[in-house]
Amino acid sequence: MFDDTLDTVYTTPQGRADLPASLLRACQPGARRVTSAQQLWPEDFEIGQQGPARPALRYSNTNPNGPDLQPFDYAGDNGRDLYLAIGMRAPACNPGTLRVLRNVELRVDAAISANDSYASVYRYSEHETSLLVLESPKAGELKNRATIVSPPPSDQVKPADFVADRGVFDSEAVQTDEFIRYALAKYALTFDAGMPGIATLAGLLDQAHAAYAAERDRQGAGAAFVSIGATAWAKKAGGYLGHFIAQQVGAQWGYITRAQQRLLVLRTLDGRICCPHHLVLDHVINGPGDSIVPFVGALKRDETIVVLRGEDLVRQIPVLCEQLRGVGQFDGGSDLPFAHQLARDKLDFSVSSLHYLDDYLAAVALRLGELSDQAFTDVILAAGAYLGETIRADAADAGHWRWMTYEHVAGRDPGFARLRPREIGLLAILESTEQMLFPFIHVAALLDGLARATAYDYARTLGVTGGKAIPAENVQKSVQAQDESPAARSARHAEWSEQWHREEQQLDGVASLVILSLQVLNMLVLAYGVYAALSSFAGAAPAMGLVKRLFYGVWISGPSLFLAACLFKIERRFLPKAAMLFGGVMLMCFGVGAYGSNLAPELEPENLTVFLLVPLAQFVWAGGWMLLMRPYVEEA
Repeated sequence: MFDDTLDTVYTTPQGRADLPASLLRACQPGARRVTSAQQLWPEDFEIGQQGPARPALRYSNTNPNGPDLQPFDYAGDNGRDLYLAIGMRAPACNPGTLRVLRNVELRVDAAISANDSYASVYRYSEHETSLLVLESPKAGELKNRATIVSPPPSDQVKPADFVADRGVFDSEAVQTDEFIRYALAKYALTFDAGMPGIATLAGLLDQAHAAYAAERDRQGAGAAFVSIGATAWAKKAGGYLGHFIAQQVGAQWGYITRAQQRLLVLRTLDGRICCPHHLVLDHVINGPGDSIVPFVGALKRDETIVVLRGEDLVRQIPVLCEQLRGVGQFDGGSDLPFAHQLARDKLDFSVSSLHYLDDYLAAVALRLGELSDQAFTDVILAAGAYLGETIRADAADAGHWRWMTYEHVAGRDPGFARLRPREIGLLAILESTEQMLFPFIHVAALLDGLARATAYDYARTLGVTGGKAIPAENVQKSVQAQDESPAARSARHAEWSEQWHREEQQLDGVASLVILSLQVLNMLVLAYGVYAALSSFAGAAPAMGLVKRLFYGVWISGPSLFLAACLFKIERRFLPKAAMLFGGVMLMCFGVGAYGSNLAPELEPENLTVFLLVPLAQFVWAGGWMLLMRPYVEEA
């Protein structure tokens, strides 16, 4: 048994091997072995939603036992086009499911015949499904024309309609803490961070299965039975299992919606959906044969995107938002700098609350010199997470925006990786099917005075007004939010990358020519000094004062230019190169001007001391200057 979108696939304990491989691949949570009706409708892990009013047409059903109303999903702008959204995945299509859709066509056609002022529109979520329906045998002749809308052909697998949710994150965090305390108090158990902790949990679930089996046996064969204990274990241990997957594998808490029911799930970094509560429930009901250990092990092994835990900002988004709002603290127990200037009680994730965030960022920008590097990073992470979450939460469509890791985007789009090297501001990217946003980078630009739009204006420019979208014709496209397809964006990034490399090669050539010219000049001066020294032994010496001064010039300017040349060969980016070249030329001018004109031709003892200390002083000055300027040129 499965649903049309393949969010769930159920089999008997021995039936999984008989399922088509394509169907198993398309079901992201994986097929579940069902031995109890309790596994089919676990209402405790699904939240019912009141859906919008749906249009329907009344007609005379030829089946006396059938309904006389044909519902539709929504009406078009003219109120006359009635839409049926068909989300069936192509792997779910077989003669039986296609026959169901053909029967729906007959009922819709009868309803339109009885209400001829309306028209029907079928909107498919997959192009392949629409073709399979058209190629399938008809259930009968249709009297009315219908419009079919489908996306263009694509080899990409349609992602699950996942929506990240801070409320789910918070509630499951509470369940996790309660379960850890419960296991310690009742069983004197603690859980390790790695797979040994999962093995410990599996042992507890084995005991819960034994209790469940004994309870079921007491009910008698064929008795309707719902175990409260199994549900309690799934609620308590499911939160902990989800916490483990989020921490050790990398995942976000949220939900998917099916039949107006929100199912609490996790989405891993590579897009896989899993429901930890179902995993625990299946273990308790089915026993060790459906243990959580193999699933978690396979999840860790097969995850294609690996991010260090400390750099997984996508997983930490809810925590960072709470730290900005004063609910949580940063590592070490510290708080945000100048937190008294932030109206935390106004931060309710509404678009208007971004005004208060802008006020705080403006106050911090005025005192950047007082911040440590860690405090500066904390502000960027907390404010960037809040800005992104506000944009995501206030969009008209809750699933429009998704947080993605840099590794996910760069792996999918090599042009993006070439254009934007990995940095802390790109560790979490807000993405839709048309746009890509960098809220952390925008906050950093606000602090540095480089952003033209405030956080509030940034959100409004994107069409976010607090649950209602600005009409598309009124939305101004920004540089950070290009309205284009992923393929077009990839091509643009590749073009930019090629142009960047061409310009970089030209700049490298100019800088290399300047360095070479200065070094040749230095070598000419040195050669003349050697020539003058040798000529003095031959009896044709030029003025020794001139020779000494030339030698002084080489000795004074040499270290700085040598240092600049070495760093130039090591550093491959233009701005640091230009800064190093400038520093070398500046040191040479300083040395020649300050010392070359003051050293007398006669090598007096006091002048000798100064003369020997000049190169050392230049090395110390150059090294200190590079250490001071390097963070700024790297940031630029």
